[in-house]
Amino acid sequence: MVKKAVLNIRVEESLLRDLDMLAEMEGLDRSEVARSILKTGIKERKIKKAVELYMKGEVSLARAAEIAGVPLTEMIDIVNRMGIEDRMTVETFRELVRRALKSKKPELSDLI
Repeated sequence: MVKKAVLNIRVEESLLRDLDMLAEMEGLDRSEVARSILKTGIKERKIKKAVELYMKGEVSLARAAEIAGVPLTEMIDIVNRMGIEDRMTVETFRELVRRALKSKKPELSDLI
């Protein structure tokens, strides 16, 4: 079971009304909807920040994937869909191959 903590925040009344409306439409309670929105928002924000750092050249594509919490192949798809120029380095390519081999044939991943 996932350990949970309590988060108390103040929000505008209009946000609370929207949250209640969504909860009613989805047949869920307010807390479930808020958790779902928070989880989705955090994921999107991590991806946005990772892409921003990658575009600035501050991180490699592999590091951007780690920051975003997604596999490297998914990060490649994300930047491609956004029309961002691919700056894949040899090291990033090696890491991609290493991860692929490790998942299929762990004994080969050290050869790269």
